[in-house]
Amino acid sequence: MFNDVTRRTFLQSSAALAVSLPSLGAVIAAPLVGASDPATSLNSTKRNVDADLLHALGERIGRAAAEQVAPNGEAVSLMYFDYAGPSIAALKAGIVTGLTQQCGEAPTCNEISLPYGDRVGVALVRNLATAEEIRIEIDATMLSHLAMIEELAPSAGIAKTSLLQADASYFYRATERV
Repeated sequence: MFNDVTRRTFLQSSAALAVSLPSLGAVIAAPLVGASDPATSLNSTKRNVDADLLHALGERIGRAAAEQVAPNGEAVSLMYFDYAGPSIAALKAGIVTGLTQQCGEAPTCNEISLPYGDRVGVALVRNLATAEEIRIEIDATMLSHLAMIEELAPSAGIAKTSLLQADASYFYRATERV
């Protein structure tokens, strides 16, 4: 089987492969160039995501957090670390709305703006009576998921329904701390 391949044929095919690898690498890397700079890819995605969807996601996060740390409607506080700036403000507003709906009163809020990280934001929700706390990390990839839902859904109502029914792991990670 290997006897059919001469040294010359082997060297020619190896040389052809070596020549094609850089161009193949360029083709593969081209779409990733924009994604390699997190600020560039985040900023381009932020322009495409509807504020209503961000608010709906925030409400979902707020309700889920309140169900975990304040199941009886106790007062909570929210410490929000904003890595994405004002263009994602609807997300934090939605979290506050969700906490208010679940607890019956608005949470005590503090916000800290930080330079860009690997996430859009981090929300720490604390039960003021029991000091039980949950940390919610909102990944930058959620913007891509929201943009995809918005693009594929024929109407805003269907997009919001899809968002509320999608698995939470596509949008955020919750870690309960006591």
